Amino acid sequence: FGLTMVEAMAHGTAVAALRRGSAPEIINDGVTGRLSSDFAEMAQTLREVMALEPFACRSEAVARFDRSAIGQRHLELFERLIEEQQSALPRIRLFPVPAALAVTAPRASMKTMAEPTMIQTGEIGSSTGTGMN
Repeated sequence: FGLTMVEAMAHGTAVAALRRGSAPEIINDGVTGRLSSDFAEMAQTLREVMALEPFACRSEAVARFDRSAIGQRHLELFERLIEEQQSALPRIRLFPVPAALAVTAPRASMKTMAEPTMIQTGEIGSSTGTGMN
C-alpha cells in the first residue's frame, strides 16, 4: 500500500508515480497526482503535478483515506460479504416433530446462567487484582 503517497496527498502535495503496484488505486490522475508509464513520461509530467491544486488534492485524499471513510467502506464490505454468505447457504426446511419423538433438554436455572465460572489458583485472582503474583 502506498502510505507515503496518501500522507503526501493528505498534506495537499500531489504525487508522481509509475502506473504500477498500488499507485493506480491511490492516485486520482490529474487531481491528486499523475500516473506515468515510464520515467521519461514522469519527467515530462512533473510541471503538471506541481501545478495541481493543493486543496483539491487534500480534499480527495481525506474523502478516500480518512479513518471514517475507510471504516465505512470496511463495514459496507463486511455487510455485503455476510449477505452473500447467507444467500449461498442452503435453505433449511423445518418439519413438525411428532410428540413421541420429541426430546427435551434439561433447563439450566437462571442462577447458574447468571453466575460466571471462575478458576481459582494461586496465580489467578490474587488479592491485588493484578493476577501477577
